Amino acid sequence: MRHFLRCFALLFITAATHAATPFDNYLEDGTFLVASLDLDETTSTESAQWLIATIEAAAPALRSGDATMPAMITRQAISQLRELRDFGVKEIGLVVAIEDLTMNHGPLLVTKLPDEAAAMKVRDWLQPRLQMTPGFEARLSGSTLLVATTATLDRYAKLTPAARPDLADAHSSANAALSAVLSPGADARRVLRELWPMLPPPYDKLTGPLVADDVRSVTATVQLGAAPIASLTITSPNPSARESIAQAISAGLQTGVVWVETNQPPYAAGAKETAELLAPRVDDAAVTMRIDSADAAVRQFATNVLAPAIVVAQERAKRSSKMNDMKQIILAMHNYHDVRGSLPTNVVDKDGKPLLSWRVLLLPFLEQETFLKELHLDESWDSPHNLEVAKRSAPQVYCRDNREGLTSFLRPVYAGSDLAAARGDIEPIEKPTSGRMCFLQPSETFRDITDGLSKTIMVAEVAPEHAVFWTKPDDWEVDLEDPLAKLRTDKREGFVTGYYDGSARFEPFDIDPGLLKKMITKNGGEAISR
Repeated sequence: MRHFLRCFALLFITAATHAATPFDNYLEDGTFLVASLDLDETTSTESAQWLIATIEAAAPALRSGDATMPAMITRQAISQLRELRDFGVKEIGLVVAIEDLTMNHGPLLVTKLPDEAAAMKVRDWLQPRLQMTPGFEARLSGSTLLVATTATLDRYAKLTPAARPDLADAHSSANAALSAVLSPGADARRVLRELWPMLPPPYDKLTGPLVADDVRSVTATVQLGAAPIASLTITSPNPSARESIAQAISAGLQTGVVWVETNQPPYAAGAKETAELLAPRVDDAAVTMRIDSADAAVRQFATNVLAPAIVVAQERAKRSSKMNDMKQIILAMHNYHDVRGSLPTNVVDKDGKPLLSWRVLLLPFLEQETFLKELHLDESWDSPHNLEVAKRSAPQVYCRDNREGLTSFLRPVYAGSDLAAARGDIEPIEKPTSGRMCFLQPSETFRDITDGLSKTIMVAEVAPEHAVFWTKPDDWEVDLEDPLAKLRTDKREGFVTGYYDGSARFEPFDIDPGLLKKMITKNGGEAISR
């Protein structure tokens, strides 16, 4: 799967000259998908302006930190595409066969240029960029440049091409900035015919013979410019098959509307708008679904349905990643406790002055002991050496969404917590750490958490403005009168927490402050029922 993702990423940094089918020599019976990107249309002034304006308008709603970053990345990508265009490249072809789905293989990118000299220039331009996608290489075949994994390139070098008019004709007639054509070969259609499952009503007319014999191709296109148009076309020479396909699509859309009405009532109106916009149209050759951005209904759909849906999807994806990161941190805490007999605390000097965060002591339990060995445990976190190492090796589990090495995963500090107690006159303890001796603040054990391991917060996600550099011995200074003070932010709906029992949870900002206070203190003796 990672090879497919890398190939689709490379789709935006390579291209080929116009031809009816830029991949004629690389089609076979096993080929089931071809796609192409028209670089001239993609990099035109109208297309670029529309794309950047759309991203700039959507970025603030996406709550992605720096709202200017998506547009800046888009401008950089368009700039590189235009650089390729100036080399003479115009269109890229992508080919996927069934054998490309096997281990160490992947799709083939085909870039045909005017002559071999031009192809060599593009290859040289690509080489440093391919270093970011290990396992991929670029090879020349005359004036054609091929980009894929080594195994895929070796396979296609021995390939005997086969005529595939179903793919070639559909691709030639697509005439769009971005197009993709799906059409299985004879062997794959035989498998579909024999193994296609019997579907329940109202989808029972979509039989194996219909899918294998009556569907010629499925084509998705995106036409760019000042008002982009996206479409999905299913071609079939059989009128009854076209009607059956349209009825099944309509039934599927209606099923989705009913599900949303039942399970997500606030989005019911948006679901209906979506179904109406995507309603299939049947003509004498195909079933088509089309969205035109110049349509007032489409603009309203984007504002009322699409943008909020993107926000929700992005928020859930970020939340899931943060939950996984938190679980790794809490698991590392437990493993540290199992080995050292107590939880990690800050590294200090012999007089008790904090030097480095407890987070550095977890590195061996996060499979990053090499970085801990590079740090000087008798120097402050911001010493020239330690700062250079920390900036180079900021663990993703702490700093996933921050390129500056800041982390929002902090431990609570309040009167009675081990980190607060260690600020007093308690003598530091000298212990071996990663083959060296260093001084550590006294720390707690699980036995000290008398309020219950599953009910007491060990680590929490603070608001971005209260994040700290990951090696700095600073944490969440809790105001027990207003425990949400350093957690609240308008960039998300709540915060991730990790508990002493090893669990992680997402807590909404409307949590009762009194309950949160009880969850923060480790031995307050309060009863917590949830």
